[in-house]
Amino acid sequence: MTITRICLAALLTLPVLLRAQAPASGPASITVDATSSPGPVNRLVFGHNIESADTARIFHSDTTDLNSIQTGDGFWDPAKRAPVPAILEQARDVGMTLLRYPGGSLVVNFDWRKTVGPLEARGNWKFGIDEYLALCQDIGAVPMFTVSDYVLPADQMPANAAGLVEYLNAPATSDHPWAMKRKEWGHPEPYGVKWFELGNESDEGNLRVLPHRHYTPEQYADYANATAAAMRAVDPSIKIGLVMEPGSGIDVQASWNHTVLRMAGKSVDFLIVHIYGPDISKYVPESEFYQACMAAGDQTAEHIDEYRALAIEEAGRPLPICMTEYNGPASPDKAPDRLIYAVALECADLLRIYLQPEHHVLTASYWEFLNGAFGMVHSDRDAPDGGTVEERPAYTLYHLWAGHLGTRLAKVGVDGPTATFPGIGSLYPSTGDAYVPPHSLGQVQTDGRFDFGKLEPGVTGEGGFGGAFTLQLNGVTGNTFPQLALLPAPKAAGSCDYKVAFEARFVPDDPFSPAVPLGLTVGDSRGWPKTRSAVSINGIGTEWKAFGEMYHAQPDTTAITLQARLTFGSAKSSGRLEVRGLRIEAFSAPTFPAYPLLTACAMLSEDGKTLHLIVFNKSTAQDISARLDLAHFHAASARVWEVNSPSLGAVTGVAETVHGDPLDMTGTEPVHLFPAHSMTAIDFVGQAEPQSP
Repeated sequence: MTITRICLAALLTLPVLLRAQAPASGPASITVDATSSPGPVNRLVFGHNIESADTARIFHSDTTDLNSIQTGDGFWDPAKRAPVPAILEQARDVGMTLLRYPGGSLVVNFDWRKTVGPLEARGNWKFGIDEYLALCQDIGAVPMFTVSDYVLPADQMPANAAGLVEYLNAPATSDHPWAMKRKEWGHPEPYGVKWFELGNESDEGNLRVLPHRHYTPEQYADYANATAAAMRAVDPSIKIGLVMEPGSGIDVQASWNHTVLRMAGKSVDFLIVHIYGPDISKYVPESEFYQACMAAGDQTAEHIDEYRALAIEEAGRPLPICMTEYNGPASPDKAPDRLIYAVALECADLLRIYLQPEHHVLTASYWEFLNGAFGMVHSDRDAPDGGTVEERPAYTLYHLWAGHLGTRLAKVGVDGPTATFPGIGSLYPSTGDAYVPPHSLGQVQTDGRFDFGKLEPGVTGEGGFGGAFTLQLNGVTGNTFPQLALLPAPKAAGSCDYKVAFEARFVPDDPFSPAVPLGLTVGDSRGWPKTRSAVSINGIGTEWKAFGEMYHAQPDTTAITLQARLTFGSAKSSGRLEVRGLRIEAFSAPTFPAYPLLTACAMLSEDGKTLHLIVFNKSTAQDISARLDLAHFHAASARVWEVNSPSLGAVTGVAETVHGDPLDMTGTEPVHLFPAHSMTAIDFVGQAEPQSP
């Protein structure tokens, strides 16, 4: 086994090269009050994900990746029935405190019953539930289970999930048959698992698995209510989460979220949020992409708070957040960007936000630790010792976090330079000193804008006035997206958000025909291939139903289109798609304050003798000098660690460029130079004064 690292000796000149990019700026100051604590350090935000379930028909392949179910994607040595030592060491070194299983989208295919029992009876499942829990114990990580939402018919899912809770948490008594099997198979005591999610990104359906299934928000809420009740009947102490629509963070007001919170928000303990951003759907210069990553953090914090406000609005209670997946851009067109240093630095800075108690983040899990498209560690899954193990940029940054954690947060304030950003993709503009909320720009005129003359064969239309129109379908097959209307954007500077609302139903010619997937799309008039900018509104059924969604347009969008979504596959469909009450209202995009270039997190050790200060310089080119003002902490000495990279676009060469060097403590306020695009840890050794009441 070989671990690929960039050694410090090979990079002795790197700090000089980086600091030569721009002169230091100032003055800036970082103030820490050791006697004022916002709360304890919540180490559960240092969680990760593992992919270990049947991959067949999930993404592109129709076959099962045996490494997923035999080695836990590289964590497990099935021959020794033990973790791979090198991977186990690295999981501990990044401070992994929680491990989510069985792995994102794979859960639609995950029948937990296939993963337990004697190995010889499991077929290829060499890494199942008991092995996963053994791995968690060896790492020192809390387990989190994602309960399948689609592996069985909906009416069978509550009993299936209750059986899982019984296997994990019930005493081995005759009234708990699954717990008795657990005892028979070698684990008599309950595992005591606390955290459960009701599905993964359930609004996206079961992907390519057949037969295809796709919950409406109402159907998912019914599943969530019934499944949560069945699970709590086995163990009332567990914590259960509800799936929010995943995205780049601007999806908080999605109709899915409103509906499932209104219908099922009282059945759960937390919201499941996935954020992959910034979502930059078109090519931009590298410098803009890097700055977008640096500007994303403050907007992500605002979006997290919006979820809590939405829970109060729809469920009548302030539900906390479990950020069970997060990372940078997820676009397949930008796959190399997933691993670069700029994205890693963005994610490492997000941990600072997740730690802040005011955001009510219970857990956070980086997607993902090992292998896969985002893995911060890459190994040879076929080699028992992991083969050549490559550490990617995020690993080095998270390793620095793990080595400098306290037990209690200390109040920290930063007075330093800021940067403006014009906004792009899912990121709103960052400029000025205060948040400027969106305001209405008026209704988009749809009357007279419909054109039914160029529809696909088998589709005819009529109406288009007063927000009502009808499409007649005659034996339509395949997937088609006919354009119905072209709508000019308001003449306003910058990007717009569009609130789309309507009622719709589909009246099939044959009332006994199976349900078909129908919807509408609002998007950029230049088309999806060029802009990747649109919002789809699905779930039109045979009864009148109200729909609502927000569409975030690109800043240079000059017109939007309204399209029908007719996705029949090989089936033929005939009937009337009826829409009424169509309203499209344009809003100015909100404007965020200019984002800070220096951000910081401070923590005290349990004995109060070490003050840990984590500082990010998010400038793409500017070194920043800052005074360090420690209130109520008497520091006798301090040492500095620093992680940096040759460039924000680098995938290799990321390393600790400073490792435990002494900090000059002469004078009343030490001063330190924070290099551009760096993460710095400073440990002050001394004694904190008693905490203020």
